[in-house]
Amino acid sequence: MRKATEQKMEKFCVKFLKYSVGLIALFLSIMSFLFTQRLGQEKLGEILNGAPIYEMQDNVFLHIGGIVFVLVVFVILDRLMKKWRWGNKELSVKIFQGVIAFVAGGIALAILLGGERTPIDDQIQVVGAATLFNEDNYINLTKGGYVNMYPHQLGYILYLQLAFKLFGNGNYFAVRVINCLFIGGISYYISKIINVLTQNVSCRIIGSLSTLLLFPLLLMCSWVYGDVPCLFFSFVLIYHYIYFCKNQLWRDAVLVILAACLCLIFRKNSLIILIALAIVSIVQFISNRKKSLLLCAGLACAIPILCIQLVDIHYQNISGHTLDGGIPSIMWIAMGTIEGESKPGWFNNFCVSTYYSTEC
Repeated sequence: MRKATEQKMEKFCVKFLKYSVGLIALFLSIMSFLFTQRLGQEKLGEILNGAPIYEMQDNVFLHIGGIVFVLVVFVILDRLMKKWRWGNKELSVKIFQGVIAFVAGGIALAILLGGERTPIDDQIQVVGAATLFNEDNYINLTKGGYVNMYPHQLGYILYLQLAFKLFGNGNYFAVRVINCLFIGGISYYISKIINVLTQNVSCRIIGSLSTLLLFPLLLMCSWVYGDVPCLFFSFVLIYHYIYFCKNQLWRDAVLVILAACLCLIFRKNSLIILIALAIVSIVQFISNRKKSLLLCAGLACAIPILCIQLVDIHYQNISGHTLDGGIPSIMWIAMGTIEGESKPGWFNNFCVSTYYSTEC
């Protein structure tokens, strides 16, 4: 009776995920067929903060043509793979995926070397804070300073400090080159995850090739911020967690915990990945009663949070300044509810002005 109930619950969870994700994907697909959203351009007289998002109608037939093209390529590739008789197919696919990862990193590096891009906004703030911290200047941690307002940046600032000590204080170009390595690594780990999820060679090849079309990721090579390294460690976490669920090897659990720590250090909002990991572990535990899953999830959530606390304590000790949490997270939700000239959820610096108005 108990086993039957557990099986029903597992089936319900699987169906719920399939249908909810399917509905969201269907809605987004329809919208992407019909419209393209773009940012306003100052040279065209469009006010960036007043009306930042402009909507253009798409050519539906071009989208359909693109889908037909991909399907034809897939069918041809699938037939070729079925006729493939020479060499070790598995090894060849893995070598191909490694080459694709190398090419992805190379494209990112080519983009990076294609012109000078000076860090602006939050990027220059974290670069400046790390540079000053290496000179024992902690003015950014004083009341109203950038890091005082955004203490969640301390993990990435610590990484920048270490990079600057290796490559020269303020050398953000070196950090961008490391970003290119991370981008190649992201492509590689996406391929590894695809390998775990399917044995279909055509899916694995097309999936790996498609990482070269992740233009927003490739263009983030010059982004001196925590997103790129956080994405890399997120995929490392997902890959090793899937393997841990399958094989229960604690080597994978250790790598999951380590990747979770680095995710949270680089970007605190990667907590959402840890929440997802915890939910999956609970569902898995209900179906197979393996306590190791709950233990792994618990450690992967608790240890990274402890690491963040240790980073905060480190900076409080060396600077003599108290970290009081900065601008509360709820302020971003409040900003997203403001109805004005700009589109819903658009950033308008509401948080900072309000923080200053209350004397920080």
